[in-house]
Amino acid sequence: MTWKRLVGAAACALAAGVITVGGAAAGSGKTLHLLEVFWPESKNSFVDQNHNSRPDVGDVVLTGSELYSWAGSKRGAHVGSLRVICTSQTTAAAHCQATLMLPAGTLQLAGYLDFAKSGPQTIAVVGGTGTYAGARGTLSAMGIGRSSKSSDTIVLLP
Repeated sequence: MTWKRLVGAAACALAAGVITVGGAAAGSGKTLHLLEVFWPESKNSFVDQNHNSRPDVGDVVLTGSELYSWAGSKRGAHVGSLRVICTSQTTAAAHCQATLMLPAGTLQLAGYLDFAKSGPQTIAVVGGTGTYAGARGTLSAMGIGRSSKSSDTIVLLP
């Protein structure tokens, strides 16, 4: 897997997009449905520790996305952004941390991602700020075809 694909996979797997807003407070048991539109490659960074131009153990990817609400089956209003940092554990897997910055606060995410896996990736919601203070739950992300978008669902525990 090239580093460019790793960057895209990291962003997709840790994606968020937008909340079917009204916001869901921590402990609310709410589900948030998201659309993520990834940054162009020019805004991503790959720290190649051994300078071999491919992902290896210890390499780091920094990336982000803009988040939008769903308007039917199309992109709605801009509602926030996402910042991600992943450290490669193998050539096709990484431990990632992410912050979703939303109008009502932030959500913190963390987890292990296997980029060779097909289908949705799921990681933990491990906290937040503002309305999301103390949040716990999961985020499941699924790429949309070969586009630079993903459809994500966050489920916050009651």
